[in-house]
Amino acid sequence: MRVPAVNTVFKLFYLLFRANSSLWHWSRRRFTLAGFCVAGAFLVSGPMGLDVERTVTYQAFSLLLAFWFWPLAAAGFSGRVSP
Repeated sequence: MRVPAVNTVFKLFYLLFRANSSLWHWSRRRFTLAGFCVAGAFLVSGPMGLDVERTVTYQAFSLLLAFWFWPLAAAGFSGRVSP
C-alpha cells in the first residue's frame, strides 16, 4: 500500500529534478565557459555585497552585472537572431 504523502514528495522531487535538468541544458546551449564564470561570480558576489559599508564586493557585483548585460545589449543591435 502506497502512502499518498510519499507519492507527493516523489512528485515534488521529480518536478525539481526536471526543472534543474532543463535549466542546465538550456544554460549549456546559451553560455560559454567565460559566461559561466561571470554568472558564478555574479551569484557569489551578490549576497556578499549586501553590506556596502563593510565590503567592496558590491563594486565587483556591479562590474559583473555590466559584463553580463553588455553582450545582451550588443546582440540587440546586431540585427542577427540566433536560435
